Parts: sequence; C-alpha cells; structure tokens
Amino acid sequence: MPIKYKKSQKTKDKKTGKVVMEHFYVKELMNSELKDLFVSAATKPKVRVKILTELIKRKLNGVNTREN
Repeated sequence: MPIKYKKSQKTKDKKTGKVVMEHFYVKELMNSELKDLFVSAATKPKVRVKILTELIKRKLNGVNTREN
C-alpha cells in the first residue's frame, strides 16, 4: 500500500451531494514540498521517517537528516 503522510478526508460536493475521498500520499508530493515537511519542526517523527524513506528512494541529496 502507498505511504500516507496524513489522514484521508471526505469532502462533500454541495451541488451534487456526492462524497469524494481525498487521500494524501507521500509519492504525490513534489521534492520541494518533501524537503519543507522534513525540515519543519511541526512534523512528527513517524511522518519524518516516512518522508526520509521517500527521499532516499528518489535519491535526493542535500537534505540535512541530522538534528542539532
């Protein structure tokens, strides 16, 4: 299964009344968004590990993986 970085949301279309599920997968994020989430202090450690594995998959260097 794909890796999620936050919970799925239900959104209801007001005109048609249909409910649409919106999923948030790590693979859908751009590289710049991944780096910003990884560096952010508000990101939880569990999500940070998920992002780090995706960055390693994409072989992106230049992200400081150590916290000082």
